[in-house]
Amino acid sequence: MMKRLGIFLRSVIPADPYQLVFLVAVVFLFVSPRLAWWPSKILASSGAISSTLGGADRQDALVQLMAIWLWPIIFAGLAGYFVCFWPGKTPVRRILWAVCFPTVLSLVSILYEYFQLTQSPPSIFELHRSHAVLNWIQLNVGRLPTGFYFCAVGLVLILASMLRFVLGLTSLPLSLPNEHAPSDGNADSWPRVRQLVFVLVGPYFMIAGLLGILAFCLAYSAMRTIFPSFMDLFVRLAPVLDAALLVGIAACILGKEGRNAARASLKLPEPRYALLGLILAFTVSSLIPGAQYLVDRANWAVHDFGKSAPPYLSSYFDVNNAWQPWLLLMVFGAFAEEIVFRGLLLPKFLGRYGVYRGIFLTGIVWAAIHFRSDTYSGLSAGGVLVHLANRVLLCLALNFVFAWMTLRWNSVIPAAIAHTTWNILVTVQPDSAQLWDKAFIFVLWAILAYVLFRFWPLSGEENPEGTQSEANPEPAS
Repeated sequence: MMKRLGIFLRSVIPADPYQLVFLVAVVFLFVSPRLAWWPSKILASSGAISSTLGGADRQDALVQLMAIWLWPIIFAGLAGYFVCFWPGKTPVRRILWAVCFPTVLSLVSILYEYFQLTQSPPSIFELHRSHAVLNWIQLNVGRLPTGFYFCAVGLVLILASMLRFVLGLTSLPLSLPNEHAPSDGNADSWPRVRQLVFVLVGPYFMIAGLLGILAFCLAYSAMRTIFPSFMDLFVRLAPVLDAALLVGIAACILGKEGRNAARASLKLPEPRYALLGLILAFTVSSLIPGAQYLVDRANWAVHDFGKSAPPYLSSYFDVNNAWQPWLLLMVFGAFAEEIVFRGLLLPKFLGRYGVYRGIFLTGIVWAAIHFRSDTYSGLSAGGVLVHLANRVLLCLALNFVFAWMTLRWNSVIPAAIAHTTWNILVTVQPDSAQLWDKAFIFVLWAILAYVLFRFWPLSGEENPEGTQSEANPEPAS
């Protein structure tokens, strides 16, 4: 079992493992602007000094400057993704000028602003300001915010990878072992898929943000007199607009073939399959809070009966929010993601990489699109790493289940119903601060995926040794 798992994991790692180091570094760089950049520990350690320096004005200026200096880092992350797919004839030059240079410029500028915020204004008689900066860095290197650390580590890893590029020990673009040519006979198919993957994991968040701002401005000018609470209405409708944008971008990039595939993926399944998708998602999502409720109820019955109020089910399932009409809008986001990832991308990845690898890689892309939209507030560097790992593992487990539904029943609708049910239940359940709860959710979905593939396998799966099968990866009848 472990040998087979090892063979499979090796098959989904780039042919040159050092390409994975470069990709991880780009991810660090790309998500770092979403992390904490405010130097709270540095300010706390020098609060007495900064309070005498017109601290409020300086802090306001720092906020504005950080908003400016984070943009080059965002650009560098996007450029890093671009180089992963299209390195060009001179990848080292692209990495140096498009990735490393803007990152270094931003880090140095932000670091100097931190220094300025906590130091007294320089005197014209001070001749050794550079020594003061170096001493300050040595003193505060352990107090820098999480975003700075992630960005710096990403930069170091990129520089190490670039050295291997210079020495000819590593090359780009990213490639996996035993890739197959697209099986649909369309030579233009895979380049379009690669363009779509780049847009989804990279500039999609910027496109969505800019179009969202434009839509808000246009709608606000026309609707503010009709709907006084237009802001709340727009926030509720934002997921619908985002879903339309996601499907629209995918359809535009993949062209007519993609539009036809999107329509075909919405084939109506048998009602029992749609119901089964809902039941599976509800069961898995309810197991952890349901088990917690039963355990707490049993403990109360044994130890606290008659002494305190029993635990209430509403503490584990927020049923009041479950009836909010706006929760139904989640169906649009779920359907959009199912159309794009399971309806459009999944068949392309299956044709190039086989069933298991194709599903795995589709899940990785699905996880990556969430990196920029996830919330990392209050997380330490270790907490961010755990959050990213949880995101990847959960998306992989969910993707195997949703992919099985889509391939088995020839439609994304059962998976979309399960996806919607999962999103709603996660929303209405009270937040859990226990890390093992999140890990156990991933384990439950992974167990469900294993059971589905073990007892109701799809035709065309790889053989036990992990080699590619020549069978057509179509769903079993």
